[in-house]
Amino acid sequence: MANLTQISDNSGGRSLGRSGALIGLVFGAGLGSLRMFLDDSPDAVSTGNLAFLAAFVAPFALALGALRLNRATMRAAVWLGCGALGLAGSIVAFSGVSLVLILPGGLLLAAAIQALGARDTSPEWPAALIAVWIVATGVLAFLALFQHEDPRSWTNGNVSYGTSDVITRAEGMTSLGVWLASLVVLATALWLWEMMARRR
Repeated sequence: MANLTQISDNSGGRSLGRSGALIGLVFGAGLGSLRMFLDDSPDAVSTGNLAFLAAFVAPFALALGALRLNRATMRAAVWLGCGALGLAGSIVAFSGVSLVLILPGGLLLAAAIQALGARDTSPEWPAALIAVWIVATGVLAFLALFQHEDPRSWTNGNVSYGTSDVITRAEGMTSLGVWLASLVVLATALWLWEMMARRR
């Protein structure tokens, strides 16, 4: 029993974090690509639809990248934000298909809790800010995809089709830009946090 406890403490949530991130990547990619598969328009594989895919995949890719962080508190902060985004993403589809994100989101939150219980962990104020920053980024990037309605119609042979809204190139680029800018800020914040911790 002592050995199992020691392994759990030393892992700092890595096993749960890895599982949550990988499962989330698979489920997120599946959900994000549904829009392209169900899109009958000529430009199904568009910048907007790719950005929609990225909105579901990015949090779990970030969670996977957190495994490279040495400090358990940093991993916990990232997993907390990504896990919260996973749970938030589980309610975006009225059909209920997005509920599958509850599993990876829950695993990441459990990983964060386990990481906070690791032996090398002490309460540090940047953790909450990192988590909030990740959640705010994910929400803003997703909302950017639906800034305004853009109805579109097209003809395939003698049959006409239409949709009440498409994700335009501008909306897609805005969403991707939000993620890119946020990741730069996040990487800088984690680096500064590491430098501050080393000086103690």
